[in-house]
Amino acid sequence: MNKTKSLKFITNETKKNTLLVNKYSKKMFNFYKPILKKLEKESKIAQYISIKKNSQMRNFLTYIYLQFGIFNKIINTLNIPNTRVVVVDISTKINAIIRDHLNNSKYIDSTIITYIKNNIPNCKIIKYENTINAKKFIFEFIIYDKINIKNLDNIVKNMLVFLQILLKISNNLNNEINICAKNGVSITFFLTPFLKKLNITNANTKEILGATNVNSGFAYVCLTSGSIFIYRKQDFFKVFIHESLHTYGIDKALHGNINKNENYNKFLDLFDFANKDYTDMGINESVTEFWTSLLYLCVNSYQESRNLRNFIYTFERLYKLELVHALYQISKVLKYNDLTYSSFINNSNSKYRETTHIFSYFIVKTLMLLNHEHILNSQLFELNSISKLDNIENNSPINIKLKSDDISINKLFANLYDYANDPLTIQIMNIIELEHEKHYKKYIHKYRNIQTQKQRINSNLRVRKLLTQRNKTGHEFDMENYILTNLKMVVYDYNI
Repeated sequence: MNKTKSLKFITNETKKNTLLVNKYSKKMFNFYKPILKKLEKESKIAQYISIKKNSQMRNFLTYIYLQFGIFNKIINTLNIPNTRVVVVDISTKINAIIRDHLNNSKYIDSTIITYIKNNIPNCKIIKYENTINAKKFIFEFIIYDKINIKNLDNIVKNMLVFLQILLKISNNLNNEINICAKNGVSITFFLTPFLKKLNITNANTKEILGATNVNSGFAYVCLTSGSIFIYRKQDFFKVFIHESLHTYGIDKALHGNINKNENYNKFLDLFDFANKDYTDMGINESVTEFWTSLLYLCVNSYQESRNLRNFIYTFERLYKLELVHALYQISKVLKYNDLTYSSFINNSNSKYRETTHIFSYFIVKTLMLLNHEHILNSQLFELNSISKLDNIENNSPINIKLKSDDISINKLFANLYDYANDPLTIQIMNIIELEHEKHYKKYIHKYRNIQTQKQRINSNLRVRKLLTQRNKTGHEFDMENYILTNLKMVVYDYNI
């Protein structure tokens, strides 16, 4: 049997520490499946969004699968429950975090800080501390409701596995030459109940979308000892990956002043921004979100896989559904700003507004995901060593950090310009927008009927009974509300 075939059937015998997917994730996937079928009826689109045979993406997935096997074995030697302690002096610790970190961040809404302050008497802190290869990894979970402690132990194990993989694929293993978090990282999770969402039912009080609607964490980038703060329970694992990528400098090449870059300005000039000041677009977030999406999908796929072939199959299935979600989220954000994708890229009426990096988080990230194979082959990252299966089997190093030379930066923005203008991208968005508009109109019609009935409820007993009956079967309406108002960046979410 040749190497190509043998790799396909690699079975990982390492014990997995299973994560539990929450019910909303499963329901969202079911919602997106018919939309995916509509997209794939168009043969060009079906081919466009597939994972090709003998592709760089397939090679990358093979490489990552092997890393999971290697680092799962290492983490499984640790006794994670023995590293768990309950922190006693809660008030002092949380007040210090609020004073030194949360109050100074533009990425956290004051409502969440107030909740954290007010619930100091009602929470507990569970802390895990592990040292691996002279790096200290500290996880502190501030918990406000009941949890399954075994689930939490498994979450920590999977996070430790991910961090070891990230160190490997971002060239951060060598403490002698690397600056970013070379002593380790401390991550604090405030598992608050706040959801990322927008208000679609009250046009009179429409707010500009910002941190309240989408942000869930922040990190201090490339410190000797990394520090991350996450402040929503929703999407906590995905946000952990995103902030870890920042911590280890994946997007550092875009932290400098790129405002004079011609290709950067040419790309942004395509779009219908109300404010033409490009100094705080946070375009680096798109690179971070691109890798976050792929690596989080790898975590999700590994949970469900028996061998490499199954891992790649699962990845492709989940990738397509997550891609539909990402496209649907773009439609929601643009509709909220009274735009379609076509009007947005025609730069016709300057309506689009944001107070955080939503354009990068949702739109630019999705352009990169749609064109993942081209991105991975554009020499923007050090991935040449996985072009050959021999190198993958020999565990040759790769580096997913964006290269910082001018050629790479120029190529990134030239690529993004082409992706945004691609007729196939426009066709895909047209299909998605039609689906979104159909669901939106149906929901608003139901919402207005229910509001009208509520106004009559005090004088009409029959309507009261009708509403009581509807409440018994109101879950369908609640799910429609969730689909149309959530601003999650990924579908997958885990229970604690």
